[in-house]
Formats: sequence, C-alpha cells, structure tokens
Amino acid sequence: MMPDDHHRMLLWRAACLPLGDGHVVEIGSYEGGSSVYLAKPMCLNNDRHMLYCVDTFTGYLGNEESLPRFWKNIERVGVVSRVAVIQSTSIEAAAHWTKGSIRLLFIDALHTLEGVRSDFESWWPFVVEGGGIIFHDYDSQHPGVKQCVDDLIVSGRIVPLVRIPSILMARKR
Repeated sequence: MMPDDHHRMLLWRAACLPLGDGHVVEIGSYEGGSSVYLAKPMCLNNDRHMLYCVDTFTGYLGNEESLPRFWKNIERVGVVSRVAVIQSTSIEAAAHWTKGSIRLLFIDALHTLEGVRSDFESWWPFVVEGGGIIFHDYDSQHPGVKQCVDDLIVSGRIVPLVRIPSILMARKR
C-alpha cells in the first residue's frame, strides 16, 4: 500500500536523519510502497548501508504473492542497489540477524499487541542507542499498536519525536 504524503515525508526524512551508524530495517514491506521512501534517500546520499525489508510476502491474509509487485516498485524508482529482502517472519529474521547495527527500524507488520511487542523486542537489541524506531498505525483503530507503543514510552525505553496521523517516530533511549 502506498503511504499518504505525510507518511512519505516522514519516512524520507527519517532515512536522512543522523541516527547513528547502521542499516535500516523495515518489518512488513508488502508491495514496497513505504520501502521506496526509505531507500531513495539512501541511494541519493551514497549511503553504504542497506534497507532490509522483512516480510513473508504472502499478503495480509496469507494467500497472495506480493514479492513480484514489491520488486517491480523497487526497480521502478531505481533503488535496487540499496534494498535486500529477507523473506521470513520478523521473529525468525531477527533470530538469524548477522548484518550489524540498525539505525532506523520501521515496524509495520502484525498490528496486534503481541505482534508489535514481539517485533519490537526481537529487533530492539540491534538498534543503536539513539536510533530511530517508527511505528505505523499508531492510532485508536489499532489498539494493540497504540498500547504497545504507549507502554514503551511510559517505561522510558523510547522517547517520542514526531507524531503524525497513524504514525509515531521515536528514539531508542
């Protein structure tokens, strides 16, 4: 799904921020709508790091193949050189992560409390101190996402930086 203008701008700006040294990881890539806005500034800035897109690519209901459409969108905007796919669940990918530090983590996969919490906890150790974490669908329509993020803020593990409709960007404390 293609993000709206606010989401596009936030993703683009987040990919440009000096959040530390490391890669960008997107949990839940679907057809690459948000991936292109994370990868394009990396290409333009000759970033030596990669955008790792973690997804099963089986669609929302698990019965569609979205990987061909994902690559078509990635190729269309010319960011293939900065994008790597990890076709897996988030938890499995994190358990086998060997690519190094992460400066920006974008969580947009399962929208349940347990799903967001599992994604966060699995990838948290790899995010550099002061690194960015973006949560998609942080709103009242997705109570699991909202509760997980609110709990993380109250615990002091993350510090909110920017909030726009249905998206929150925070920094790792």
